[in-house]
Amino acid sequence: MATRYSRQTIVAEVLKRIKDSFVLMPRIKVGHLHTNSIGHLANETDIYLSSSECNRKNLVFWIPGDYISNEYLYEVISKKLKIGHNRMLKIFYRIATKVKFLSKFLIANEDCSPRSRYILNNSKAKIVLPDCDLETGKKFLRDYGWSEGQEIVVFCIRDNLYQLTRDPQSKVQNFRNSSVEDFLPAVKFLCSEDFFVLRMGKVAEKQFPIESSNFLDYAFNAQKSDLLDIVLMALSDYIISTGTGLDQVGEMFRKPVLRINYLPIGDTMTRNRNHSVLPKLFKDSRTNTRLYLDEIVRRGLFFANTDDQYAKAQVKVFSNPHSSILEEIKYFVGKSEREIDYSSSLQKTFSKYMREESGFKEEDAPLLSPLWLH
Repeated sequence: MATRYSRQTIVAEVLKRIKDSFVLMPRIKVGHLHTNSIGHLANETDIYLSSSECNRKNLVFWIPGDYISNEYLYEVISKKLKIGHNRMLKIFYRIATKVKFLSKFLIANEDCSPRSRYILNNSKAKIVLPDCDLETGKKFLRDYGWSEGQEIVVFCIRDNLYQLTRDPQSKVQNFRNSSVEDFLPAVKFLCSEDFFVLRMGKVAEKQFPIESSNFLDYAFNAQKSDLLDIVLMALSDYIISTGTGLDQVGEMFRKPVLRINYLPIGDTMTRNRNHSVLPKLFKDSRTNTRLYLDEIVRRGLFFANTDDQYAKAQVKVFSNPHSSILEEIKYFVGKSEREIDYSSSLQKTFSKYMREESGFKEEDAPLLSPLWLH
């Protein structure tokens, strides 16, 4: 009489045989490529290509998302990574995320962790664009008044229109938005100092009210394209951002990035200790008094990333004064000097929280602008 086995026994045996068969397989790994977000696509690819994981003798396949945020960048990255379009690979990836013993075949994505900060601080750019594409970008700029050798400053400003372009199910993050008026004095100053200033972005609410041969509001330009979005970031000399995915494209090319009106504070990603971050100002919505780091952490807002979290904590956030933004940008582009006090009480407190909350070593913690105190 044939032996009858329970369903549980059969499943266990099948899983055991699958597990045994994988022991004999070459070192194949599968990862998810976050193509839906240009920032994640650039940053996570950059971290992988710069890490030791990339140099190991593994056969790594990357599964793209359903949406490609920038076709040109995806094409460039595809020449560096093995993209897994095979249906069976996608099925295997989904199974591996749920079956524990298959997890060793997954490759983890990293974003703004202390380890990734260290990796990128100590590596050269791994993505290099073709000369012909860079020349296309230069020709475009020359048509709008740029001269060869003229330094380019890029602004990436998230405004109120940004949320409307996102998935309706995504978190509402209007607290991250800024207005072009916040940066108007700084842009005028840079143009007067013969920098060529670009305002980037796929969508924008308002045009900059500036008429200058040294300024181009690319976000409203009819010729903008996926190629130019990336090439112009590669051609830039300085990037000033309120915290958008495009600034991480700039970091992929190892461009200096200054983040202004950036939130959440705990997600600060400035990777060069010579450049600081100027977060938005916090005020108690009942008393209108300024809140500083200890109280921000106490109210659970160090990593707050939705409008609801600020509302429940009875806190409102505000842009920095125009004078502070201008001064920070002057320092960033080398038009003013100041001594950075790494041992100041503000920086020590910030470093402490970055160590306790995010795992940064004190010497690696990003710098909080001294102007944030005023």
